[in-house]
Parts: sequence; C-alpha cells; structure tokens
Amino acid sequence: MRLIRRFGIALGAVALVALGATGISAHPALAYGNAHGAHQVYQIEASSNCNNPDVCGEMLGGFWAWGVLYADGTGDAELTFCGHFANDHGPQLEGAGHMHIDLHWTIENGMIVVTSETDTIVGRFPEVDLIASEDEPIAPAAAGHYDTQDLLGFSAPGVSFQVQVVALH
Repeated sequence: MRLIRRFGIALGAVALVALGATGISAHPALAYGNAHGAHQVYQIEASSNCNNPDVCGEMLGGFWAWGVLYADGTGDAELTFCGHFANDHGPQLEGAGHMHIDLHWTIENGMIVVTSETDTIVGRFPEVDLIASEDEPIAPAAAGHYDTQDLLGFSAPGVSFQVQVVALH
C-alpha cells in the first residue's frame, strides 16, 4: 500500500497525505476537528488519475484526497485510491482502498511538507503504517488551484493531477 501512496506523492507532490513512531503518539483522524483545539490553517484537496502506461508504467489508477492542517503543526486527511495494475514482478495491487492519515507538517521553501505520519489503511488489506521521519512536499503553501502542468511540468493524455490549496489563516 505504501507503493500506491509513494506513487501519488512522487508524481503529484501531493498524497496527503497520501501519513508517528518514535516520540509521536498516534491518534484517530478527526476529519473536521482537532483534539488539541488548534484552528485550521489549510484545507487541501487533491486528485490523481493516470491511465497512460507510457507515463505511469504499471502504476495505473488514481487517488482522491482531502486534508486539513492545523496551526499546531498537526493534520488529518482521508485518502481513497484505486489501482488498475498487476505485474509479474511484485504484489498484485488491483482494486480500491481507503486510508485515514494523521500527520505532522511544516512549510519549507514555499511548500507544505509532511514531516511524519500515521496511515491507517482500511478495506481489503488493513494495516497501520507509522512513518516517523518523512519530509515529503505535498503541495505549494500558496492558496490556489494547481494542475498537472503546474505540478509536474508537463501534460499528457490520460494523466491528470489536481491540487486545491485553501489558506484559512
């Protein structure tokens, strides 16, 4: 499942989240609220679809995500994904899944960066994945709508990445 999330982040610099272990305690995703009482500073929506094997190889499919980032450096996200790929060299990753994500974030060089996360995958292959140190850029820190060209520097048939960043501060 990390492969699916890494694919989304690598291509779109977004996975929200497609997201601790050492020194970080896990807590359930709260979608519209924060247990610490911190106010929301960003909401991020993202989608990715790739049905072009020339660009995505065997990693066909997509994800749809929504997340909220709080002033205290924490965040919650929900991510649904669907893979349409199978290969002879590794796991068969066909079908849909859903992930709850609890994360820690910061801003570096104008990008929102996830520094650690806890992913709880539900559905066919339930698991919890703790990522104590990550430093993955997920979206620009400036409010706006970003498309495939903005995020990847190119466009191609069958390839779509969209990110909407809403600043609430």
